[in-house]
Formats: sequence, C-alpha cells, structure tokens
Amino acid sequence: MLDVPSQYMKLSSAASTNVISDFFIMRKYRHKGLGREAAFRLFDQYRGTWEIRQTLSNHDAYQFWRRLIEKYKGDEPFRDEIVRNDRWNGPVLVFQS
Repeated sequence: MLDVPSQYMKLSSAASTNVISDFFIMRKYRHKGLGREAAFRLFDQYRGTWEIRQTLSNHDAYQFWRRLIEKYKGDEPFRDEIVRNDRWNGPVLVFQS
C-alpha cells in the first residue's frame, strides 16, 4: 500500500508511509533474485518511508526482509522492532528509500 496515513502505522511516524505486509514469490522462483529485484524496484519507484511487516511465526520472511533491506541500505541504519499489540504481532522494519 502506498502513502498510508500515519494513524495506520505500527512504528513509522512519517506523515505517509509505504507498507508491505504481504509479499509472495512462488517456490519455484525463489532464490533467483526475483523477490529482491521486485522489492528494489518498488523502493526506487516509490521513494519515502517504508514499513515492512511480517508475522511473528514467519522466520523465513523476517530473514528475507532483513537481509534485503541491509543490502539495499548498505551502511545506513534502519529500524527493526517486534510489535505486540491488538493491531499487530510481529517484526516491523522501517527505513527510507
């Protein structure tokens, strides 16, 4: 979702934030760089604040997004926290593209 108002964010305090909470690559296309390429294109096309959310039980998704954002950001820091409340239960990664 693009330009989501701040009242719907888990961690971001930006006026509007781009959000990914669902992202699926079919198993036969995984580990070929397609997910990374698609995400990098989104980040570059829609510059701004991003909030990437995963469910607490999906460890593979968390590792994928953490590695991907580290590669995208290089040495620049990003926010990585576990949110546990009535609106979300899992990791949330926040960064600027």
